[in-house]
Order: sequence, then structure tokens, then C-alpha cells
Amino acid sequence: MKKNNMIRNIINQSNKGTKSPFRRILSRTLLVFLPIFILMFIGSLSILLVQERMELRVLLSAKESQVNNKLDNIETEIDHVIDNLLILSLNKGVVKVLEDGDSSLAVKLLADDFKNLSAYYKFYDQIRLINENGDELIRINFINGQSSAVPESELQNKKDRYYFKDAFKLDKNDVFVSPIDLNIEEGKIEAPLKPVIRFATPVFDSKGVKRGVILFNYLGQTILDQVDKTMMLLNSDGYWLKGSSPEDEWGFMYENKKELTFQNRYPAEWLKIQNEDASQFINEKGLFTFKTIYPLKGVQIKQKKHSSSLVSSDKKLVSSHYNWKIVSYTPLDELYLKRDRTRKYFGLLMTFLFVSLLAVSYRLAKAQHYRREALKSLKISNDTKDKFFSIISHDLRSPFNSLLGFTDMLIKNYDTFSDEERMSIIETLNASSKTTYLLLENLLSWSSSQTGSIKFAPQKIEIKDLVQEIILLSKSTADKKHIDLVDNTEDNQFVYADKNMLSTVLRNLITNAMKFTESNGKVIISSERSTKKGFVKISVMDTGIGIPANIIDNLFLLDKNISTLGTDAEKGSGLGLILCKEFIEKQGGEIYVESEVGKGSQFKLILPE
Repeated sequence: MKKNNMIRNIINQSNKGTKSPFRRILSRTLLVFLPIFILMFIGSLSILLVQERMELRVLLSAKESQVNNKLDNIETEIDHVIDNLLILSLNKGVVKVLEDGDSSLAVKLLADDFKNLSAYYKFYDQIRLINENGDELIRINFINGQSSAVPESELQNKKDRYYFKDAFKLDKNDVFVSPIDLNIEEGKIEAPLKPVIRFATPVFDSKGVKRGVILFNYLGQTILDQVDKTMMLLNSDGYWLKGSSPEDEWGFMYENKKELTFQNRYPAEWLKIQNEDASQFINEKGLFTFKTIYPLKGVQIKQKKHSSSLVSSDKKLVSSHYNWKIVSYTPLDELYLKRDRTRKYFGLLMTFLFVSLLAVSYRLAKAQHYRREALKSLKISNDTKDKFFSIISHDLRSPFNSLLGFTDMLIKNYDTFSDEERMSIIETLNASSKTTYLLLENLLSWSSSQTGSIKFAPQKIEIKDLVQEIILLSKSTADKKHIDLVDNTEDNQFVYADKNMLSTVLRNLITNAMKFTESNGKVIISSERSTKKGFVKISVMDTGIGIPANIIDNLFLLDKNISTLGTDAEKGSGLGLILCKEFIEKQGGEIYVESEVGKGSQFKLILPE
């Protein structure tokens, strides 16, 4: 578990300060994807909303047209009935019967006319001629599709019936229309239900004297059938004459259904419908479209329950009081069913476009990223090649020139040199060989690092053991410059790193420290727990000449790094610090330097423990 945590720390540290490739690709993806998707979404949403508004307008217009159509059909039907009634009142046979009631021939001829009218239209339950005393002179019944005259012995007196009294009070060509209700026989509502509207008009003899009334019992089902299932027909009190549920209908005819009104179910809506002739509105319950039907426009009418108050010459007032309301109702969920389904499809389409466009944008960003990385890698390769050839052509050739020159001198003039001169030349050759070896070692390590052939094998390493090994290897060089190598690392302190890489880093830092430290100076290697949790800090400090501030920033840059001669004119390739930086960062660590000219330098490594 601890090892896994160490590896995670290494990975986290390697990502610190730089964007990971995935984050760079993601940023580029969003940069390409978001503007395009937002434009597509806004454009598509605008089209959708425009389409929804158009569809709603079409629906509203269709509902309004539907209501208008039904209203026209009902009004036309009522007009036909009134026309039939008024035309029949002008029949000469009516006058003859009224003036000569005992003429059986006149009654038979007029009864035949009534029968023909009933048989032709099939929606008059009864057609009656009643004289001024309330006696039925003729009554035609329409039963089971057949019209028949009631025998004289079965005719009745209707003088006490509201419809006779109210109709007889009217003037010539005035029409009485009763409220629509259910036919009652022997005090009970007839079954099956038979909706009836009574139309009546007074009739006059040849001298203009009022002698009676003609009465139609009109089968109201013909009007109710005009109202389909999506509509309702209400009377002026808000009772259903025709509703979506048969149980709601004819509430005013039953004592136990008096509360079944549109007003009780839709109070706010009824207030608006009751007070306006026509309108259309949408609220939280749905769409309501309504219009008012006036059975008699401009004709005096009578209502049974208001018979005493509606005997008026103000025909407009009376007519406007008696009305029906035809209402189309569409529940909210049904009204927006298509819209909600379209929005669902829109959401699915946007999701598909989102995923598809994001995938395309990601692939494009990924391709662009790797193209840039390839170009960057190519530039690095070119820089590496240039640096490589620079090192070979200059730094590697120079020591070999020295080696060849001095060996040639020894070969040609060996006998002429004294022992001291030969020893001096041999020491020079040895120093040049060591410099060349260190250069080759760094060059090979750096080259392997660039090609990725170095294997990274982290392990738990005790710092003091590794530092002691490197001090032992560097002691001869240090002794020659009279430099003290001081090990101040703590006992039993470990780092999790690749041993070969860390060894190369420390060897280069210690060599550089000795290179830029004058005789009798010190190079101190120390270690301590870092303030950064889970990390250890290793320092290589010298008492040397220090580094100018303008050079510090370029120490770890390949294209700006330069080689500087040491205090004893030691040469270098400038490659060591570049290699140190690469090796430390591969292990999830950091490297930085603190220096002041004339006071020495301190290189610090931060590595996971």
C-alpha cells in the first residue's frame, strides 16, 4: 500500500506545474465544441419554439373553428324549427279550424299537414294546435318513427300549462321557446331520456283575433348530437346538457344531482364563461374555447321559471338572458402532449448531437495535439541533434586533441623529457581521460534518456549509503583540489527512486560543486524531511564562486545552457544539469538552485520517500 502511495505521489508530482496531455486535449475540445454546440442548440431551440407557437396557434384556430361550426349548426337547426312554426301558423287550414272547430273535414286536412311535417322532419315529438281555451284541437305524436293523429276522445286541455299561458300572451310572429329539459310522463322522467324543447307561437283568425297557439315538442337530442365528445353544452345556470360524462348531465332535473354544475367543478373558468359571449383561454387546467348560443336572437322568449319577469317588450333583454354555452375543453396534458413528445425527441436529438459533436471535436483536438507534439518533438530532436553534434565537434574533440598531442610528444621526445616532465604529462593525460570519460558517460546517459531506452526502476534507497559510494568515487578529484566532501545526510533516511538515475544526478552535482569550488573549499551533502508531506530534500552545497542571477534561469534549458570553465579551468559539456533535471522529473521530483556570486551554490532535490 505504501509503495502504491509512493507511485501515486510520483505521478502527481510529474503532472505538477504542467497540463497533462488529456487536459490540453480536453481544453482544445471544449474550445472547438462549445461555441458550435451552443449555436446549434440556440438555433434548434429557436426553431422548436417557433414551431410550437405555430402549432399552438393552429390548434387554437382549429378549436375556435370547431366551436363556431357547431354553433352555426345549432343556430341553423333552431332557425329551421322557428321557420316551420311560423310558416305553419300562416296555414289557411289553421284559420279554418279555429273559426269552424266542428268541421271534421277541416281538422282532418290540417291534421294531415301536421302529420306530413312530422314524418318528414322526424324530430318533432308532438305537433299541437290548441284553441284559446286550452283545448287541443289537433295533436300529432311521433312514435317509433311513425307519425299519427291522436283521436279526438284522447285530446286534453292544456290551459294550465306554462307553455300555453306564456305563448298565448305573445304577439303575432313572436315565438316562445322553453328551456331544454327532459320529457316527463305521469310525473316521472321518461326513460330512455327524451330531451325536449317547446316552441310555440300564437295564431289568429281572419279578423286578426288571437284564437290559440301552435306548439312543437322538438326532440332536443338533434341539437345535442351536434356536440361531440370534446365539447360541452351548458345551460345558462351552468348545468350540463351535454358533457364528457353522462353522469354529469341533466343535474337540474334530479334532486340528488343539483350540485353537478360546471361552476362547482370549474369556478374560476365559469366566471369568465358566464360573463363573456365568446373567448378562448389557457390556464393550469387546460384550454377552454367557448361561445354563447342564443336560441332566439331578437325574438321574445319565455323561460319556465322566470315566466312572471320575462313578459317584456324589451326583446333584446329577454333574448340575451336565455342562452346556452358551447364549450370546448382540452386538458393541459392532452393540450401539450405533442409538444412534450417533440421536446423529448428534441432532447434525444440534442444528446445525440452533443455526444457526436463532442467525439468529433475530441478527435480533432487530439489530432491537433499530437500534431503539435510531433512538431515539438521534431524541434527537440533537431535541438538534440544540434547539441549532440556541438558536443562531439567541440567538447569531445578538444580532450582527444590534448590526448593525441601529448601522446605524440611522449612518443617523439620521450628520451629528452625528465622524469618530472613525463609525470606531468601523464597526469595531464589522466585528467583529460577522466574528463572525457565523464563527458562520454553523461552523453550516453542523456542520449538514452532522449530515446526512451533507459528503464525506470524505482526502489527504496538509503540516502547515506548512496552518498558514501559517490564520495568514495569522487575523493581523488576532491583531494587534488584540496576540497572537503562532507556527508551530513541523516541515518536511516530513504527515498523511492531509480538508483542509477539518482546516482548519476548526485555524481554530476558533486562533480559540478567541486568544479566551481576553489582549493580548501567544501562540498556538503545533506538530507532532511521536506515540508512537503511524503517527500525528502537532498542538498548539495558548495563554498564556490556562485552563479550569476542571469544564468540561473538558463541552467536547465538545453537550448540556452552553456559550458563554463571551472576554478582550475575544468571543462564540461553543459549537459550534466540537463540530465539531472530530466532524471529527477522522471521520478516525480523537483530540482532547483539557490546561489549568490562569491558565496557558493546549493542545489536541492525533492524526491518521494
